[in-house]
Amino acid sequence: MRKIALFAFILVSCHKQADTARFAGTYYGASNCAADAGYMAVEPLSGYRDQVVLHDPTCGDIKATVTGDTLLILLQTYCVRGHTITIEGKGTLIDGDMLIINTFSREVTGTVADSCFYYGHKKMTPSSIP
Repeated sequence: MRKIALFAFILVSCHKQADTARFAGTYYGASNCAADAGYMAVEPLSGYRDQVVLHDPTCGDIKATVTGDTLLILLQTYCVRGHTITIEGKGTLIDGDMLIINTFSREVTGTVADSCFYYGHKKMTPSSIP
């Protein structure tokens, strides 16, 4: 009986998709802080089981931790167009294809701050269409 239970556990564990894999893909969406809608790629961060990188064309690369359908952007600093910015936030993946992210960013050397919302849908690729 123990062998059957152990085999079933291993079988289920092997088929469970990593949380980062569910987030991975290219999203088309818009933000209240960007002038135009566009694409943002999300990919698992090499060497980390629970982290992804958001390749945002406006902000650059932003790291996030993934748990289930939740994305957590811990406080980090990046540079864009000669400005040093801090960013942090939280996001949610809904039904496997809609990504909603809320961030708060502040210019390190100034008083400019933004609260941004991003809404995007995962882009269908020929290999993902049945």
